[in-house]
Amino acid sequence: EIDLVHQSFQSSETARKIFDIEDGRLKGLDDLIILFGPDENMQSLSPYLDQITQQPGSLDLELPMYQSRTKNFRWVRLTGLSEFKNGTCQRIYGTIQDIHQRKSAEQTSQKHLKAIEKQNEVLREIAWTQSHVVRAPVARILGLLYMLQNNVIQYDSQILDHLLTSTL
Repeated sequence: EIDLVHQSFQSSETARKIFDIEDGRLKGLDDLIILFGPDENMQSLSPYLDQITQQPGSLDLELPMYQSRTKNFRWVRLTGLSEFKNGTCQRIYGTIQDIHQRKSAEQTSQKHLKAIEKQNEVLREIAWTQSHVVRAPVARILGLLYMLQNNVIQYDSQILDHLLTSTL
């Protein structure tokens, strides 16, 4: 819970472990935002917090963060609601979940999926080559042999030249 009137932050033991903070370390909203890094993640969190502090609303976000003391990278899910009194946001309260394992597994799955898709493309190219480039000479040879076996054409040196050319 973030009390915007008194600029205080209260959290459960589990939330403190996820944030890697000591009780009382976070004073308010700005301290929370800092945990989400000085990069694009900070820009991802700020608009949602701005929105729910300007008008009643909720948030449900999955973002990477950096733990306070260790600076370890973790994926977390933040859910929250804002509470207003006389048109002013008084507090934001909600939950934080450590979803690092799930997000890491999703990212690994995506990498594997992309590798499989790339491998499938290579296999499609091989199949096309086999069916069009390699198969064409074989089809010509089989056609000439069929015509020779069924006496459609008479054997001559030109037919032999066509057979030899088809094998190259």
